[in-house]
Amino acid sequence: MTIGVAVIGAGMAGRAHAAAYRTAPTLYESTLPDLRFVSIGDVSPELGSLAARRFGYERTDTSWQAIAEDPDINVVSVVVANTLHREIVEGLVAAGKHVFCEKPLSDNLEDARAMADIARSADTVVSIGFTLRRAPGVAALRELIRSGALGRVLHLDGRYWCDYASDPQAPISWRYKGAPGSGALADIGSHVAYLSSSSAVRCRK
Repeated sequence: MTIGVAVIGAGMAGRAHAAAYRTAPTLYESTLPDLRFVSIGDVSPELGSLAARRFGYERTDTSWQAIAEDPDINVVSVVVANTLHREIVEGLVAAGKHVFCEKPLSDNLEDARAMADIARSADTVVSIGFTLRRAPGVAALRELIRSGALGRVLHLDGRYWCDYASDPQAPISWRYKGAPGSGALADIGSHVAYLSSSSAVRCRK
């Protein structure tokens, strides 16, 4: 038995997911069946094809529907513009796929709540990418808070430093076009939100 994997989105974060599926079994002992790297989907055939070749996936698809309809695909990462998440996740869950959706769930609260309801009622595993939650540095900070070593935490000043948007020659993406995304507060700020709520806030109760 093998688990068929697909990634929808061949941008910066999509390539990270594609690489992670390949890398994780080499770093950690896996109890899962072997993985089969089936498809990387992207509306750009060129980007999808480049990513598929780079990370050793069998093919590329230009529609998420093709991935949803493929019985050889069991697990799908959704790594596209936030405004597209709900439609794709709903379609994948309806097709019986296990889904790992990047954060934030959506660009609006109504869709995010609907997606949470979908996850609760699904017969498959549907999860969101809180990728920093188990980082060693975060775990160490959480322990300092839980142990009381830092005293009672009353305020958190969180910052997310990155340089992927610093190149003026880089191609335009949905992140810089307004409506397709959710702005810096939800997109990058969501990391700070879930980390602070899962560590400092819980420990104060």
